[in-house]
Amino acid sequence: MQRKSWLLVLVVLIVACAHGKTEHFPAPGDASQTVQVTIMRDNRLFGWGLSMRALLNGTPIAALRRGEYVQLSVAPGMHTVGIPQENVTLLMEAGRHYYFIIEATNSFYGFDFRRLEPDQGRRETDRLKKLE
Repeated sequence: MQRKSWLLVLVVLIVACAHGKTEHFPAPGDASQTVQVTIMRDNRLFGWGLSMRALLNGTPIAALRRGEYVQLSVAPGMHTVGIPQENVTLLMEAGRHYYFIIEATNSFYGFDFRRLEPDQGRRETDRLKKLE
C-alpha cells in the first residue's frame, strides 16, 4: 500500500511540473482576419512549482509556469478563455488583440484569471518569457 502511495505522489509531481503547448494549440492565422489572444502567467513567487493549464473553449492549449505567456490566433466569434477553475467568455472581433492573465493568489483555488486592457497586457508581456 505504501508503494502505491509513493507512486501516486510521484505521478502528481510529474504532472504538476509538465508545461508547454499541447497538441490542441491553435495554428497561426492571418492577423487581419483572426483574433490575437495572449494568455500570461504572472511572475510571483507564490505557486512557482506548479504549471497552470490555459484553456480555450474548455480544451487545454498550454501549461504555463510563472513568468511565461503564449500567443495564439483564433477565428472571430464567441470564445471562452481561462483556467480550470475560472474563465471569461466574450465575443472576440477580427483584427483585435485580447490579453488575459493567470495570477497566483491566496484565494480558495490559489489562482485567479482575468482580462487585461491592451496597454497593460503589452507592458506585462514585455516582462515575461514567450512560450515557443
